[in-house]
Amino acid sequence: MKERIKISIPGSLAATLLFIFILPASAQKIKKLTPEVVVDAMKRSSAYMVNTVSCHGGYLWYYTENLKERFGEVPARPT
Repeated sequence: MKERIKISIPGSLAATLLFIFILPASAQKIKKLTPEVVVDAMKRSSAYMVNTVSCHGGYLWYYTENLKERFGEVPARPT
């Protein structure tokens, strides 16, 4: 059975914020953390969710790692 990855909107936002604050502490070559950098990261992560993960504005509970299979209560089609 293929592994499924659970993606949730609040979890994605929390992960984005977590990485914004942890990565600069662990990597010296990352840009200085400014409001502009934070807003840019949030816009890029939101665009990924809207343009890649969602389907016509809808989200499901589980996605395979490569996003080829999507599951809600039952397996879902890309449309």
